Amino acid sequence: MGKKAPNIKDVAILANVSIATVSHVVNGTRFVSEETTAIVRNAIRELDYRPNLTALSLRKRKSKIIGLLIPILQDDTSNIFFSRLSLGVEDELKPNNMFFFLGNTQDDVDSEISLIKNLVDRQLDGLIITPCLKDHRFVRDIVWDIPVVYVDRKPLGVENANCVMSDSETACWNAISEQINMGHRKIGIICAPIDTTANIKERLNGYLRALQEHHIDINQKLIIEGEYNVLAGYKLAERLLEYDQTVTSIMITNNIHALGALQYIKEKGLRIPEDINITIFDDYDWTRVYSPSLTVIRQNPYEMGRKAVKILMKQKVDGSVIGKTYIMSPELIKRNSWCAFKSR
Repeated sequence: MGKKAPNIKDVAILANVSIATVSHVVNGTRFVSEETTAIVRNAIRELDYRPNLTALSLRKRKSKIIGLLIPILQDDTSNIFFSRLSLGVEDELKPNNMFFFLGNTQDDVDSEISLIKNLVDRQLDGLIITPCLKDHRFVRDIVWDIPVVYVDRKPLGVENANCVMSDSETACWNAISEQINMGHRKIGIICAPIDTTANIKERLNGYLRALQEHHIDINQKLIIEGEYNVLAGYKLAERLLEYDQTVTSIMITNNIHALGALQYIKEKGLRIPEDINITIFDDYDWTRVYSPSLTVIRQNPYEMGRKAVKILMKQKVDGSVIGKTYIMSPELIKRNSWCAFKSR
């Protein structure tokens, strides 16, 4: 005779709590402290306890709502990116008669944790998260049995996460390679702190790979990183161009830094593109109306949002999508901030 499967009473004994407490943790029917919840879930894992899913589905009313958490900062033009991503999420949910709750973490991990807990208490059917720039191993302990899809950024410290990402490395490699083919050799890059998110590292890797493949020496002092705000963009451009005034091309890996960098370049009297070529990651209306219009790497946040919902729905139905990263290809949009290298 095979070993008897563990039941809810076994979990309660191991966790030293009541059967009712185990039930509340499993079903999300009442608030249980973080400490007790963690003890119960550890006991469930240790015993490999599997709730009666048929009975659970009868008790637990489906909300038909998912949570969407995004990191928008005040005066951050990337809110356009996340607005488009949200629209993609909404349009993909509509045919399934589902809706979403939108929460803004402001890129703050404490706010993110609070929002996730509040959403889980409302028995959502899933979460789509653009994670903050911190270790995210805490998420699985909070959401536990709710499907989660990460979009735009890979979560730090999380294995087997479902992610929807742009191919940032190839996009930057392509843009830098084209600049090299146009005769540019002194090419700088401005980015947020490199150890914060995977996509920043990937954009830098694309820059480095392009230089290496074209046998151009890598100068670490042309790789400038700093805080993610407009003033930092100004200071980073100043540091780059004061170090080497012969730089003829700059890749700016986010639009916030670009605003500050462009202000510095204008104040210095440098001409775009005659003196310096500019490439920016992400395409917004202002990049088209700026004079001269700016060459950009355009992502597709709308389709990223739709893809995230499709993955979430598939995971919700059969649990078959676990630990996969889905890559979407950005597009290089060439505008008037590029020209062939001209010796000064």
